Amino acid sequence: LEQSSWGDVDGAPFTVRFQFGPGSGFDQDQQSVELRWSGNVSDRLNLTTGINIFDQTYTYKERRLLVDLLDRRARSTIDHFTAGLFAQGEYLLNDSWSLILGGRWSYEEKDAAIGVIGDPNGTGTCTPIVGTISPTSPADLGDCQPIFFDKQDWSNFTPKIGAKWYISDDVMAFGSYSRGFRSGGYNVRFSDLSLATMPNSPLSTPGPYDEEVVDAFEIGIKSTLMDGRARLNGAIFHNKFDDMQRSANNQSGVQTIFNAASATMQGFEIDGVVLLTDQFSVEASYGYVDASYDQADFLTTARPTLALDDFMLQMVSENTFFLAANFDHSVGNAGYLTWRASYSYSDEAAADDFNFLILEDYALVDASITFTSEDENLKVALYGKNLTDEVYFNFGFDNTSIGSKTMWLTPPRTWGVQLTYEF
Repeated sequence: LEQSSWGDVDGAPFTVRFQFGPGSGFDQDQQSVELRWSGNVSDRLNLTTGINIFDQTYTYKERRLLVDLLDRRARSTIDHFTAGLFAQGEYLLNDSWSLILGGRWSYEEKDAAIGVIGDPNGTGTCTPIVGTISPTSPADLGDCQPIFFDKQDWSNFTPKIGAKWYISDDVMAFGSYSRGFRSGGYNVRFSDLSLATMPNSPLSTPGPYDEEVVDAFEIGIKSTLMDGRARLNGAIFHNKFDDMQRSANNQSGVQTIFNAASATMQGFEIDGVVLLTDQFSVEASYGYVDASYDQADFLTTARPTLALDDFMLQMVSENTFFLAANFDHSVGNAGYLTWRASYSYSDEAAADDFNFLILEDYALVDASITFTSEDENLKVALYGKNLTDEVYFNFGFDNTSIGSKTMWLTPPRTWGVQLTYEF
């Protein structure tokens, strides 16, 4: 993967206040392999087990143009290796109950070279460029060496235990506990030269930050009703996060990633579909999430006027809802038409950890008409998305230090035709 990017972050006309200029981008290559065995060990035991290996090297390049004076350039490279051994078995205790046991052992290693800074001419002076700058000036990031090297590894065993209860041929209840983890890492956006002379600088750190762990509990039910004409599923969940990895910008505009918080996310979700006639069906789903911090000193320190309970977790909507209707009918012997309309709603959400910017709630209406041939090899669809032309944003951040806000605008009303042929 090779990516080049440029971003006018502040939106200011005819001047450079804050931009990611030419030369910013991302290069990555990866290799992966997985060997898996799955089958019935006996009449009562089903087993899936295997090993996977993943290796990647990626380089992040960033060029920050700040307030018409500073051309700050950085490049960081990470060599990342991970391997995992996994197994999960389901054992039938009797005709009504089964027990699930599983686990994965994971090992991850990251070798980091962080914070290359060079001048526009590539002379490798390892200093920011001060003076009159232009977003069209040379984009070479220079050839000087990183200012920070480190290598760390993480390993973890993540188990799962669960049970299924077949209440009847049409109703199954389940419950489970599982643990997950996200390995630690390094801040590839680190470009604070103070580390070269002040290794203990509080402004920022290239890392490493430690792993994040979540313990997840879930109980639910899956059912088929009305002689197979309806399905109804529901679940209640409780997730506990420890050593949450969060990203924050300090007052100097330098990004830091650190284990900053612990949190709890709990809620429920329900979904169903019912075939009202042989041709007409309705489906719906609803989800509720109660997400709160248990500990996050970095938030209350930054905004002392707010209590911890006042902060919303980033990009978590409390309520989401979906409703759709489908109508099918034949077109002679050629095939059939499917008419579909849907409505979806998402609550407001915080765009950043500090809740400086709150994304408003939004609702979307989509529709489509699809022709499917008799042999189902050919499909032609006419579709429309966001038919009400809702103006909404799905990400953003508040650049208080430069007096602007950046918000990611989503697509407007969109029409299209899609052709699919399966060989």
